Amino acid sequence: MVNDLLEHGKGQFALESSSELHGNFDGARLQQVLSNLLNNAAQYGYQSQVVRLVLKGHADHISVQVCNVGPLIPPESLRAIFDPLVQLSISEKPTGPFPNSVGLGLYIARELTFGHEGTIKAESSAELGTVFTVQLPSKAAGAA
Repeated sequence: MVNDLLEHGKGQFALESSSELHGNFDGARLQQVLSNLLNNAAQYGYQSQVVRLVLKGHADHISVQVCNVGPLIPPESLRAIFDPLVQLSISEKPTGPFPNSVGLGLYIARELTFGHEGTIKAESSAELGTVFTVQLPSKAAGAA
């Protein structure tokens, strides 16, 4: 089990991992997925709250969760959040490192996840905050 707290700019990021994390993935593309999700969490989360990256290995897949506390995402927005050029209309303006994004980060994260034969979803509640969950099969597309 790894637990690390990292600081970047004005935000803090916590890394939690457990189990073995093995798979055959395109490292650069997976890095882009994580970067887009973490940047999004930092942008829309409250600066005073830690963004959590939780990695877990399972028998047939790896799960990655990016969790932040910030304004809730309305259910109608959750249905379109991964569409290209979609930006949330929330009452509080984003204050993170990329407040003027064009709305492609989550779309790109979704497409790269699908390219690994994985899934991605978003949930937002007062109890848990906003959680993006990516599941990647241990043997990704094109794996030998």
